[in-house]
Amino acid sequence: MSGLMRTSSRSESENHFFGQFCNPGCTLVEFLGHFDYAIEAQRHEHRKNDHDTRNTNAEIWAEDFVLEDQESRIFTRTIFFDQQLEIQNCIHRCAIAKWENMVDFVNFFVKDWEQPCTTFFEVMMQEDDMTVYCTCKRFEQFGLLCLHIFCVLRMLDIREFPQRYILRRWTWEAVPNSAPGVILGINETEDRYNEVNRVVREITYSTESVINKLVTNFDALCSFRDHVVNYFKTADESVVNAPPKSCRERFAEITGNTKPSEATVRVPIGTRFKGMGKPKRMKSKREIALSQLGKKELSVSKLF
Repeated sequence: MSGLMRTSSRSESENHFFGQFCNPGCTLVEFLGHFDYAIEAQRHEHRKNDHDTRNTNAEIWAEDFVLEDQESRIFTRTIFFDQQLEIQNCIHRCAIAKWENMVDFVNFFVKDWEQPCTTFFEVMMQEDDMTVYCTCKRFEQFGLLCLHIFCVLRMLDIREFPQRYILRRWTWEAVPNSAPGVILGINETEDRYNEVNRVVREITYSTESVINKLVTNFDALCSFRDHVVNYFKTADESVVNAPPKSCRERFAEITGNTKPSEATVRVPIGTRFKGMGKPKRMKSKREIALSQLGKKELSVSKLF
């Protein structure tokens, strides 16, 4: 039930975030303006994290374990740090006590020295299709491999990260702006999606390789720069960019009212301008009581 259960922590987090930009006293128009600022702040932080993931190199801790380097080029930076911690723990905390060759798989018994609650964790692996299962069920719960599986992969000297355990939501291509398959409207289960992403990777890798090779040759580097700049016109002609939406259109999408109103709103008659105040001075309770007392004395004197 871990995937179906919900708590109030997510809503409380959003309330805390939007509380930094607005307050309960805001009008509807002010709230929508502050909401745009809040969303832009989130997008800025997202673009910053995405830039750091794509344009900076993470520090590799275990150079003899090739899967760590592959993870740095597959997962986002935050997910990579999580997996890197699991790799460090598998080296310092885990050891394989024994293994058994079964009919279709190999059963490894992994000892975790910081988990005294259980004797061994069982890792079952089929080497023909790289299917791995651990009794701690970390992958089933979070979608990330555990340190016990990394311990087995390191002992077997696996040189390539299992593709079936790379969930797309943890990769660089999870963002629509960086996933060409999503932009083209292609289902991720189709071969076309993988083909488009493969071409994008090849173009990115080739461009970076050419720049690294020509960095010492200034004339050749300028020639390559001119070739890329000249191709901008062709790229602009092949891509049709929709014009940005206006504030009226964005507010219409939020409120759900896209049809323009035909009602005529007239200026009210006899209204005072804002800030004008009341025409008379406000009286205190003492003045009101004295004035009422004076009216009573006047009425009594008229009777006599």
